[in-house]
Amino acid sequence: MTGSSTLSPSLVRAVAFGLGGGFASAALLYSAVRGSVGLSTLLLILTPLPSLIVALGWGLPAALAAAGVGAVVMAVAVAPVFAAGYLLALGVPVAGVAHFAFLARYDANGVLQDWYPVGRVLAALALYGAALPVLVVALGSGTFTSLEAEFTQFFKALSERAPIGSGWRRMDEARLQFLVSTAIEVLPAAIASYWTLFMAINLYLAARVTRLSGRLLRPWPDLHWMSLPRMQALVFGAALAGIWIGGAWRVLGAGAFGACMTVYVLQGLSVVHAIGRARAPWLLYATYATLAVAGAIAIPLTALAGLIENLVRLRARVVSMPAALPPGSV
Repeated sequence: MTGSSTLSPSLVRAVAFGLGGGFASAALLYSAVRGSVGLSTLLLILTPLPSLIVALGWGLPAALAAAGVGAVVMAVAVAPVFAAGYLLALGVPVAGVAHFAFLARYDANGVLQDWYPVGRVLAALALYGAALPVLVVALGSGTFTSLEAEFTQFFKALSERAPIGSGWRRMDEARLQFLVSTAIEVLPAAIASYWTLFMAINLYLAARVTRLSGRLLRPWPDLHWMSLPRMQALVFGAALAGIWIGGAWRVLGAGAFGACMTVYVLQGLSVVHAIGRARAPWLLYATYATLAVAGAIAIPLTALAGLIENLVRLRARVVSMPAALPPGSV
């Protein structure tokens, strides 16, 4: 065998680390499925972390290896349908992150000019998160209304266990049906929002870990100036249109709405950090305190700030952008 046909040591190492990361992610997911409610929630949130670490540290070959071994583990340990779900929810997006995170622009002489902006990586995650409810429906029963029996049973059990005298205990049939139908309508947005959020959090944690280990292949961006592409506003508008049209479009529109709201909250927090760092440090404390005690009010307002920033670039009108930002920041 000639030397040109052998695998390079770096590729072998990347695949090996990818296999380890994928196995760890699959083990976390399996443990989440089998564990208690509290522990399962934590394990489920951290499931993408090992795969993302190897993806950011060793690139696309590691990400593909992680996706493959994770799917195989889930197929053997649980069922083939779980392997498909693993690929949809983790394998494909982790490989996408490995691709987009290391896109770079070079000049005519081959000199590196810039890295793919972190805001566009986040927008790509949101776009996939928007489509995820549709993919889940395609993988499962074909419609969210098939979950009506499960939601009805859940709310009936909730009513039976509620304290005597509470509003939940006196739930009549009309209220029960209203709660079930509302849950079904909201579910696509909840799936997309939750998935986009926990993938973004895990991406940040994985990048931090990889940077501390010296394996991060691109410079750390200034997240205070992270900017979503203006196309995000078009996606948000299309989401509202899909919800208004109804039918099958409502599922896609609700998913896009949930994903957009999540990234707009993150964009809004970026704006708050930039303004707080430059002019008003108290703004940071006030924002996070309000999110903690009055999230129902603070979260939509933070998302609104992110939407306004996306449309008119308000942040640069309030504080001056640094003369030189790290590559890939905007």
